[in-house]
Amino acid sequence: WWLRGWDDDPESNLGCELQSRDTLEEHVREAFNDHRTRRLIVASHHPLLSYGPYGGAFSTPADLGKQGDDLVTMLVRGAGLAPQHQNHPRARAYAEMLLKDAERFGSFLFVSGHDESLQYRKLEKQTQLIAGSAGRNPTPVGGAREGELSVSTPGWAEVVITPTSGTV
Repeated sequence: WWLRGWDDDPESNLGCELQSRDTLEEHVREAFNDHRTRRLIVASHHPLLSYGPYGGAFSTPADLGKQGDDLVTMLVRGAGLAPQHQNHPRARAYAEMLLKDAERFGSFLFVSGHDESLQYRKLEKQTQLIAGSAGRNPTPVGGAREGELSVSTPGWAEVVITPTSGTV
């Protein structure tokens, strides 16, 4: 919904309670504020940031063979022309909105799929899990920072929350 170009489809918001990105941001901010002392898991299809192709991790001709893309696809991703890729202005605005408001109110867990890989990332006070490789051919991913995980092997992620644990 956030990534969609509403100008191209005037009926995209029919039946929706929220009619603008600003209204959604207000609701997100309220949810983070209301749950600032609790464990909140924010689930979405698209990851906030990624070490995979959708995150722009592969952007040189040498990477073409790794991910099976052609030069045009790589340029579209890098230029931010595809809404599902992190370089696109709406995708960046979505991630920035969620991270900015999350940082303001606490520490939350963001889970998603979309990228055909397994990733664990620390984003300031936030934690992000990407588990999009079950049952598919995983795509190559870039290297993770120390203390993070970024692999292109098939699998899944499991979140275990106990009454005494405060971290993921």
